[in-house]
Amino acid sequence: MKPMAADKKFFFLAARREMTNTGTDLVLVDPWTGERYLRNETELRNNYRIELGDFVHACVDPQKILYNISKTKHTGNIWTKVDGNEAFVENVLSKLNNVQGRLVFQNKLFGDSLCSEELPLGEYKIKISLLPEPVKLLTGRLVHFQATGPVAKQTNPIVGAGFAVAPKKDEKIVGAGFQVAPKKDDAVKMRAVVLSSVEKPIGTHFYLWNLDSKTEGLFVSKNHSLAQGHHFEGIFKKNPDGRWTCQKYENPIEGLLTGGINPNNKIYFTVKIDKYQPAKGNTKYGHATAKYIGDVLEGDSENTKLSAECNGKMVNIQRRGIGDKDFVWMSVFIVMSTDSDKYFFAGYRGYYTDGATFLQIIGLGAINNQSFHVRESRLNERGIKLGDFLSATVPLGEPVKNFTRQNYKFKVNVDGNFASIEDQEADLEKNKEGILVFRTKTFGTVRSVSQTLEIAKYRITIRATKQSEEDLFNGMKYCADVKEKIGSSSAGSSSNSSVIVGSGFSMSNLSISGKRSMKAFVYNSIKKEDQNTYFLWICDNQQQSIFTSKIHKLEIGHFFEGIFEEKEKGKSKWQCTKYVKEIQKLMEGAVIGNKIELKVSIDRYEPGDGIGGRKPQVFVQYLGKIIDNQDKLPMNCVGRQIKTRMYKVGDDFKWVVTELL
Repeated sequence: MKPMAADKKFFFLAARREMTNTGTDLVLVDPWTGERYLRNETELRNNYRIELGDFVHACVDPQKILYNISKTKHTGNIWTKVDGNEAFVENVLSKLNNVQGRLVFQNKLFGDSLCSEELPLGEYKIKISLLPEPVKLLTGRLVHFQATGPVAKQTNPIVGAGFAVAPKKDEKIVGAGFQVAPKKDDAVKMRAVVLSSVEKPIGTHFYLWNLDSKTEGLFVSKNHSLAQGHHFEGIFKKNPDGRWTCQKYENPIEGLLTGGINPNNKIYFTVKIDKYQPAKGNTKYGHATAKYIGDVLEGDSENTKLSAECNGKMVNIQRRGIGDKDFVWMSVFIVMSTDSDKYFFAGYRGYYTDGATFLQIIGLGAINNQSFHVRESRLNERGIKLGDFLSATVPLGEPVKNFTRQNYKFKVNVDGNFASIEDQEADLEKNKEGILVFRTKTFGTVRSVSQTLEIAKYRITIRATKQSEEDLFNGMKYCADVKEKIGSSSAGSSSNSSVIVGSGFSMSNLSISGKRSMKAFVYNSIKKEDQNTYFLWICDNQQQSIFTSKIHKLEIGHFFEGIFEEKEKGKSKWQCTKYVKEIQKLMEGAVIGNKIELKVSIDRYEPGDGIGGRKPQVFVQYLGKIIDNQDKLPMNCVGRQIKTRMYKVGDDFKWVVTELL
């Protein structure tokens, strides 16, 4: 039997940003053919760390859907620069030719690029960007790229070496020796990673670790916003105190160190250590070495002590102070496996069908879209209770394990089955979907319960999203109620109707009138002689609705825009009170046996908890959560297409995976 060939990977550039009615997409383009694919920018950033201007590897299925997506570098060592919603590939050596009556730049890396200037034929260095739409030449040939900023290649004369000129008698003969070492004050190019930052009037101070010199560094800038863990290359100059100052930021580089940020906003790196040496003489700590770091000291506790057996193992290290002034890299955790630890908050208590309780642990920071059910008794054995912070290992395809309670200084209030974090300060902003969110360091992006607030800074109370709210909140795991607006008195805030203090969730906060214009489709219907009842799915908030009419004849799969109103009583929480107009279909599908079956692409995957019986689930645009109750999906299914139908699960009707395409 022939071995199965590996899926072929194609090369793309994230070339443009496009605003659509569903959010913000990046255009991934094949640099040679110009073939384009749209993918949600938030998904690319969160799942693959891909930004505008990055190069990408991906496979393409027969339906032209990308999967096995990963970030990569161009083998030609070229770089990109982002300006607004476009990425420009810089300094590409190209030849200007006349193709079918048009001046076109051609090179070995990209397809043809239009020239917008009258230039003589020859070689140039150009910037390449993707055209908004392909341009068709007279013969039908498509050109996908355009060139800007052409600079003619300088032709240097070829010098042929002859005999050496004999020195004059009165001249000294100089014999070349070793190359002169650079002076201490010479500027050199080095690589660095950002450890922390502090905003000051003269500019943000970025505190660095220089990966080449293995020393501390500093970069001060008003024009850069660099996150912790950002790797870059820059021009550095050594100070008399031995620290290096970055004189110029050159360009970002791929991460050379892996690690993360703990909930106290402290960065750590996960490194492989070697050459362990025990403490000797007057030295208190044993130490080892790590690439790009240099010396790593062992910690004080038993689980951070190093030994010769640790050589070749992965260790989490942090910058720690010893004495009054000395800062060193110190072991804070010896990683027992290749699975890195992640940090969570035990947000609420739920109940399994057998009556046992579980705690829902929700990721912090960049993984705040991950959550797991863990049996409460299992966590209690580790000293973890509702409202605690913890670290845990999340192995691929296995239950969460290695729970360790973490001591973080937050004001946590436990009320019944819910825990909340009080007195947090955060700036309110709109995300790319137009939703008001609070941007926090520890908890990441948190949805504001009230959607009628003005953009400002607030003191908030953060809590876990309830299961009943999760679909409405587009899968966001944290939400926040406003306590007060910062910078205004509490008396003043009581007269400000946009600040709702201590309010619970209410859909009426989304609209002053309680009515909303939303898009929906018919997934089922009951037709009688004088009246038709249509069962709807609202695409905007991923909820069910009902529309009753004597004059409308709507088929299953019909998409339309309507006016919807929240009702306290009735067969459905949301009722369509007015049919406005038909709209273009937002999803592909078919009617099978009077049931609608839809074809959708997966945006996010969440595994089951492996203990309490919660099945894996995925999240898709317009539908929200879909349950994989028959375990049809692999864990690496993001970007793949599935078919789904609505079935009764327990007491509710839910979307269920029927087929992986």
